[in-house]
Amino acid sequence: MYNENEVQELVNQFEANLAQDTDPSDTTETFNEALQSGNTDAVRDAITRTNLRMLAALPEGFAGIPKVTLLITPSVYEGETEINTVQVTVRAIHSAPFQFKAQGVFAGADMLDKIKSFFESVYVSLIEKTAENYNVEVINDELAKAVEDAGVPYTVELSLSEPGKGNAIEYISNDSLVLRADRDKIFKTDDIHFASEIDEDDSTYDAFKAGIAKAHENLVNNIRTLATTPEFVAAKPGIVRTFVHVEAFQPKTLIRKSLSSTESYIKRAKKDGIRFRIETESDGAPVMGILERRDGELVESLSAFDEKTMLPVDFDLVAAVTNEEQAA
Repeated sequence: MYNENEVQELVNQFEANLAQDTDPSDTTETFNEALQSGNTDAVRDAITRTNLRMLAALPEGFAGIPKVTLLITPSVYEGETEINTVQVTVRAIHSAPFQFKAQGVFAGADMLDKIKSFFESVYVSLIEKTAENYNVEVINDELAKAVEDAGVPYTVELSLSEPGKGNAIEYISNDSLVLRADRDKIFKTDDIHFASEIDEDDSTYDAFKAGIAKAHENLVNNIRTLATTPEFVAAKPGIVRTFVHVEAFQPKTLIRKSLSSTESYIKRAKKDGIRFRIETESDGAPVMGILERRDGELVESLSAFDEKTMLPVDFDLVAAVTNEEQAA
């Protein structure tokens, strides 16, 4: 896994490689001549070469940066031939491991310098996002193994989708829990047992591997006691607290924030896939759950649980909502 210093070293190496690029094939003068003459092919070719030089400057051995497509759109004012502005769109290809898009519109005599700066910022972002994505993949591999070894009936994984304030849960059901990784934490790997590697011939290798195995065993034993996804949210295992912003919120609040739709939408929203948060009472205790429409019918996506203890409650959410609708 990458820590903050390693990511910064990658960025520094990229920028140092760029500083050594002395290719004179595209100068501000020749680029501006192409703009003034309305030579769109020359403008596109120069911008494409600029992108290729950025690719050549990426740190050696750093793999995983997705391929990108370029859309270069020169524009002229009506009745003129000179190119006044150029819009550049950079987008990761469809099969990339994460989504990425950057766009800029450029004008002025220093347009080529602005485009170079744009591309530099694009590839710095791609370096950082690639490292983030790699870390999340490693974390998810460990979570998948731990959950499988624990024998619980659900999966847990992290995602890199952008959270709202306190919205650390992207999705929760009986079968699945997806947590949003905090980008401010994703490189805090110094104390993570599976984050580093050492050579097999290192004198501490056996102790290192034993430490990894013990930490994994502790995580498995923790998860084994958490029979449901709400219980997992309530426990906030150490690996979750390390990479997800959950400390400042009560478990029920985290789940509540994961879904804005509430029971009041049920009568209006009839499409399959729509999910609703239900909050009611059972024997005087506050309970919460999530219903979903499938094949036109309401089904439990997240079974009822006690909001105080986060433990499951024997309560039929579908029947409760159906009875309320019939009574109305």
